[in-house]
Amino acid sequence: MPKHVCVGYVPMLYGDHSRLTPEAVQNLMEKAHNGLIEGCIYLKIEGTICLVFVMHRGDEIYKHLTYWSENNPRSWFRLYFEELEEGVLGISLHPQNSKSIKRFMRIMSEVHNIYIESPKKIELIYRPLVYLGRDHTYQQIKGLLPETNVKVGFLDARFIKVNREESTAQWRENTAEHIQWLPQRIKRGHSKQIRKFMMKMWNDLRSSNDIDPQTTHIGNPDNDSN
Repeated sequence: MPKHVCVGYVPMLYGDHSRLTPEAVQNLMEKAHNGLIEGCIYLKIEGTICLVFVMHRGDEIYKHLTYWSENNPRSWFRLYFEELEEGVLGISLHPQNSKSIKRFMRIMSEVHNIYIESPKKIELIYRPLVYLGRDHTYQQIKGLLPETNVKVGFLDARFIKVNREESTAQWRENTAEHIQWLPQRIKRGHSKQIRKFMMKMWNDLRSSNDIDPQTTHIGNPDNDSN
């Protein structure tokens, strides 16, 4: 049975949580950002389709994500696209579990002088960023998306303004300056477990006004995929 709780990536959650009890972790997760992405924008830049996540407090989420990933999100995250059912798309920016576990074990050893001999002694709790919705645009552009590495940006929802007198080109130009681009392109991944996770979330969303449980995921460091 796991003896230690590792809090992996949770949007906008700062600080060292390596010594928290399971009860304290649960309280922490209840107050944390739910990780849901409100919308996606597909932009064609220099002939390549890029992905922009629209989120409330998007600027803060971008800042924390780059900080949490040591300014190297390409190494710490994978990007997943899953067609959950006809017309329904799931996208997840998912942390690499094994790296979270290794960093946790290092902190426990170097900071707290506690040596953990095996990842099996650790329970990992984290919260990926997830988009779920009916997305007909994806059907039109999925063949144009890069097969391996995707340029990903964040746009704070407060910058989404509708001006009927503004052309599409003008809207793009005025909005583009507010997009925060991750410093590296993110590698795409494939995982049956993550597809199953998003499918459950979608079913929960359809059957209630809220997602219950939230986007919290309890994982195993062996669940990473390339």
